[in-house]
Parts: sequence; structure tokens; C-alpha cells
Amino acid sequence: MAQASSTERLSAEIELALPGKPRPRRHWAHGLIGAALLCTHYYLHLVLAVARLLTSLFDRWHLPRRGAWCRRVAVVGVATVLSSVYRTPENLRWLQRYAYPPGASVMEFRPAECDAYVLLAGSPPLNLVRLALRGSLRCVSPAIRTTARRTFTVVPLVYYHLQKRLPRDDNLAVYAAYWYRGYACNPRAIYEKARELVPWVHGVWVVRKDVAGLLPAGVDYVVEGSARYLRVMARAKYLINNVNFPHAMSKRSGSVHVQTQHGTPLKTMGLDLQCHPVAAQGMNFARLRDHCARWDFAISANPMSSHVWRRVYPGNYEMLEIGYPRNDRFFRVTDEEVARIRAGLGIAPEQTAILYAPTHREYQSDFLPLLGVSRIAAALGRGYVLLARAHYFSCADAYRAPDTEDEARVVDVSEHPSVEDLCLASDVLLTDYSSIMFDYANLDRPIVIYAPDWEIYKRTRGVYFDLLAEPPGAAAMTEDELIAHFQTGEVCSAASAKARAEFRRHFCVYDDGHAAERVVRRVFLSEPLASGGLSSGRHRGPTTYARRSRPKSSGGGEWPNTDSSDCAQQMARPGE
Repeated sequence: MAQASSTERLSAEIELALPGKPRPRRHWAHGLIGAALLCTHYYLHLVLAVARLLTSLFDRWHLPRRGAWCRRVAVVGVATVLSSVYRTPENLRWLQRYAYPPGASVMEFRPAECDAYVLLAGSPPLNLVRLALRGSLRCVSPAIRTTARRTFTVVPLVYYHLQKRLPRDDNLAVYAAYWYRGYACNPRAIYEKARELVPWVHGVWVVRKDVAGLLPAGVDYVVEGSARYLRVMARAKYLINNVNFPHAMSKRSGSVHVQTQHGTPLKTMGLDLQCHPVAAQGMNFARLRDHCARWDFAISANPMSSHVWRRVYPGNYEMLEIGYPRNDRFFRVTDEEVARIRAGLGIAPEQTAILYAPTHREYQSDFLPLLGVSRIAAALGRGYVLLARAHYFSCADAYRAPDTEDEARVVDVSEHPSVEDLCLASDVLLTDYSSIMFDYANLDRPIVIYAPDWEIYKRTRGVYFDLLAEPPGAAAMTEDELIAHFQTGEVCSAASAKARAEFRRHFCVYDDGHAAERVVRRVFLSEPLASGGLSSGRHRGPTTYARRSRPKSSGGGEWPNTDSSDCAQQMARPGE
């Protein structure tokens, strides 16, 4: 009777382990297999009981340790492996026809295997509790993650505001550029001039961790998000940036914020982007107004920039119409320094270097180069070197191309630390809508516009004037047209020189090599500026090297002398 009861329990166990399975066709074969498994089950239980008995006897009779240990391992190991049909060895898994279904196997089938029928009877309620807890955790997990994230955010902010309660350091200045991307642009020029004119003001740069090792020796810096970063941001009197500092870094009473900007606006900027939703993705215009309210000074490179900045960045700040400090280097560089830069880039003295620097396009979801640099280099020949620099919002290695002996070289300079050095090393600028054209015009060297998507860019981003109607030199819409401009000498023609002179007359008004000095004297020393922003004199041209003799064009003509009479009249040095 007891044996029948045990058989019934085992049959119920097998049925629970195999729910909902279709009945096989060969009933007799499965019957034999079931009977064999049943006999094996009881046999292995007997083997396990004998193994345990022998083990206890070995220990009680104090047999030799080695013999007892070997017997124990042999008997118990074999019995453990073979004691259950549900623990089939790997090489015999084909005998196990069915497996536990995923999910609720622990809640339903494991208790049956262990003869825990009381627990098996309570598995449905336990399963309901498990499902309820899992649903609750799914709802609570985002809240937990948000709370943890806010905790890690709040703690630094509390530390930052505690530091703001400490005395302000009037001899501390914080510099940053391009969202902490490195040591560059107008803040760099101001920093270097401040070290010369106000050495008692200690300058600290804010950079990202991945670029901290790239700063020049002797430049003090803090890593974004560090404790020292929060301290200097809270206690510094002077904060100088070419973009806005993070919104959490609020303006301290008595501090001085200098917005240097980082280009002349051809494309729409600031609040004007409200009319161009493609370009305004992710922008918070209410927050932008708050950031503009922090500014004490804003730098302008020309009258057009002054007009645009006042409208698109409204605020009660002083406009410094002094030119861009980063362009001062164009007026003071020596021939030896330029030759050293060209040699460092691998440019031979007889080669013509073309700097290709396109802008970013918001309408592109993924970066797609619009110019085949390899094709252009091949068409121009070995007398040219193409320096390709991708925008910092684009793919860093977009223009990497192998060197060949039959074609001109294509050098990817996207990660070069100084765009000013690249301008000085090049003989021609090739760009589309980038503001680098306004800076490069100070060198009075040929500028070529390549605008294959002008209509699309004009509609999606918006522009302040028609670049193709008033270009700074030759303009092309296709690669074939661009190649023809170089091969025919149109790049260095008299018409291009005349267009460039007119462009310089509008957009290079304030640059004269002393912009950084004016910023330092006005901001750090509180000296007033002369009328119009310039301390004295009128706009003068760059150094002799900017108008150096250039190699022959591919059409055979010489690069012309670009000094027109109008420009020559404006090249008097200040005070002369």
C-alpha cells in the first residue's frame, strides 16, 4: 500500500514536470522508458543510502585516511551524479526528453522534484506575489535611478553654493573654450596677454578629462566636475568663455563674465534660431536669455557682428568692438615661425597648401562629407597639399586618406590644437559657410567658397546675407567647377582679389593685432576704450608674410599682389 502511494506521488511529480505536453505516438516505448526511469530512481536512492552508510562506517572504523577519502569520493560522487533523472550528465542529455519551461520553474517544478508538496500547493499565491513585486519594481526602478542621479548632482551643487559663501578671489580668472574642449580661441589669446600685463591674476583653464594632458606646460587647469573646478567657479572674479558656462554655475555678485564669441555670424544665431526649428533642436531660449543676463562684456569683430549680437543675445552688457583676440597672431607672426609650422605639417616650400574647413550642418543626422577630398587632391596634382579639418561637431577622422606618390597629399588636421596655425600654414582657404573665412580674410590670401547645398542650408539654418552674391573670392557649386577654378587660375585672379578686398572692408574693420590687449586693459585694469573700440589709428593689414609671394597656380599664372590702393591706405600702423 505504501509502495503504491509512493508510486502515485512519483507519477504526479512526473505529470507536474511535464505540463501540457502532447502525448507521443509510440505509447509502448515511452511506457518502457518510464518504467526504466522509475526503477532507476529507486535503485539510485538505494545506492545513495548505501554510500552514506559506507561513508559513516569508514569514518567510525578509522580506516586509513587515503582509502576512506578515495572510497567516499568514488561512492558519493557517482551517487550524486546519478541520484536524479533531472541531473543527467552532459553526454546523456539526449535521454532527457523534456526540460523545465523558463520562468516559473523554481516556483512550480522544483518543489515537486524535492517532494515538497506543501510548498507546491502554495506556489500559485507565491507566483502572484512574485509577479506583483516584479511589476512594482519596474515602476520604482526609474524613480530610484532618477533619485540616485539627482543625489550625485545635488551634492556637488551644495558644495558649489557653500564655496560661493566664502570670500571672492579678485586675483583669480577662469578660462574655457568650446564647452571645455581645450586651450584655444579668443580665451587663449586673452589668457596669454593677461599673463603678460596682469601677472598677479592667476588664470585657470577648465577642460574635459580626456584633453587635460594636451595643455601646454605651465598652464594651470581643472577638470570639469572635480572639487577644485567647483571651488574656482564659485570664487573666481573673472570668468572668460567663448560659449556659455553651464546653467548651474550661476553668476556671483561682483564677478565679471566676458563672452568672447567664436566667429562672425553668417548663419543665424541665438534667438533668431526660433524661426529655424531644424537648427534649434535642443535649445532652451528662456535659459539662453538667463545666460545673456550674466554677461558683463561681449566682444565683436565688426559692425555687423555688433548689430547681430545685440539683437540675438539681449542683455545689459558692454559691447567691446575691438576685433577678435585670436586674430592678433596673424599680425605678429614671423616668417621663421610660419616655416616651422609648415614643416611640422609636412608641407614642402614649393607646395601650395589648401586648408579645407567646412562647417557643421544641423540638417544631417549623420555626418556626410560633401567634398571628395581625394578626388580634389588627385585633380590638382602633387604640387598641392590639402589640409582637411572637420568641424568639432563632426566625425574626427572623416578626412583620413592614404598618401600616394601620384596624387597630392591629403592631411587630416581635424585634431590639430590650433586653427590659427593651420591658417598661417596654408596658402588658400577652401570653406563653405564657416566663420573661419572672416578670420582668414585678415591674412589677405585667396578664399574659395564651395557651397553645393546652399539652398538647403539657407532654408534650414538661415543666413544673414547672401554669401554667393557677395563672396570673398571664387565660388563653386560642384566639384568640377571647383577644380576648374584652381586649374584656370580663377582662385588668384584680379576679380577674386577685388572681391576679397571688399569683403575685408566690411568684416576686418577692428582687427589690428591689439584686441587681446584691449580686453585685458578694459576688463582687468578697468581702462576705458577709445571711441569705436580702437585705442588709436585705423585698421592695418597683417605682417609681411601674409602677403608673401605664392607658388604658381596650376594654370601657369603667378599669385597676384593683392594690395589694392584702398587696402594700402588702411595699412598705416596705429599712431602713424
